[in-house]
Amino acid sequence: MAKQKTFTPAQIATTRAFADRYGFDPVWLPGIKAEEVNRFQQLNIAHYHLTAKRILNDEPVGPYDYSGASDDRPFPYRFSSWSQIREAMRGNQPDHARQIDIALLAASLTLLVAGLFSVILILLPLIAVRRETAAMPESSIRLRVLVYFGLTGIAFLFVELGLIQHLQLFLDQPLFATVIVLASFLFFAGLGSLSAQRLDEGHEHTALRIAVWTIALMGIAYVLLLPGLLNRLADQHLALRIAIVLVLIAPLALAMGVPFSLGLRRFGSISPGSIGWAWGINGCASVISAAGAPLYALTWGFSGLVLTAVAAYLLLPLALPRHRQAVSATSA
Repeated sequence: MAKQKTFTPAQIATTRAFADRYGFDPVWLPGIKAEEVNRFQQLNIAHYHLTAKRILNDEPVGPYDYSGASDDRPFPYRFSSWSQIREAMRGNQPDHARQIDIALLAASLTLLVAGLFSVILILLPLIAVRRETAAMPESSIRLRVLVYFGLTGIAFLFVELGLIQHLQLFLDQPLFATVIVLASFLFFAGLGSLSAQRLDEGHEHTALRIAVWTIALMGIAYVLLLPGLLNRLADQHLALRIAIVLVLIAPLALAMGVPFSLGLRRFGSISPGSIGWAWGINGCASVISAAGAPLYALTWGFSGLVLTAVAAYLLLPLALPRHRQAVSATSA
């Protein structure tokens, strides 16, 4: 039993009398005494009472995670720690393995399978095709292509999934909200990619810096301010809430559509053979990040997804070759 206000002495006395009459062992009561616990269903140690006492006193309870769920981290069933999982996998201890959160194991297995099949079905065929056509990109830019388009795939999905969580709560209909948010992201990101194609050659690096800093500032602002803003507007009509979602998504998604398009343009001008690699790497990163995002959010929350994506976007200008590097590579 639980209530927001303090239990009255009469309610506590009624609870004690009920437990005594029907043979229940109270786990916790305000002012509970040691002799009141572990009387009827006796254990060697009053584990339930001691555990409840530690939880209510905000003390650690073994390797388990009993932190409360929130809108940003809505996983009340997640209690196993990563260290506990490692210990269970290293040692042959069935009792420890049975106590592991099965949802965490299922999500980890999903990530493993997604990563394996994304490599098998996306990257390996691309490697085979490139070897047959002798169109492999120059070794000097392979690492840049891997970093740039890998980070782009991860960052885009992390921002998208992180904001979907908050906007689903705001629109109050998960399936409908997911469709609205995904369609809006793809539409406005497509417009951002289209606008990037119209830039004069040689200005890609400047445009990329503007785009990633726009994403960073808006992403941080959304993490800090969006929950409070959405709570204040949650009682508005559904049509108005949809309009608010579109206004919130449009500028961010426009900026998020720029890096991929600029990257294809710059790397394609240096080495046309890198374009296929860019698509393959980005596809792999997108599949793996979609499977890994729930695991990441279990620990760091959906705000952690957005902030991690911000850091990834800010690294993109370091991986994109500058104009003079492109000219030099093309001449060589």
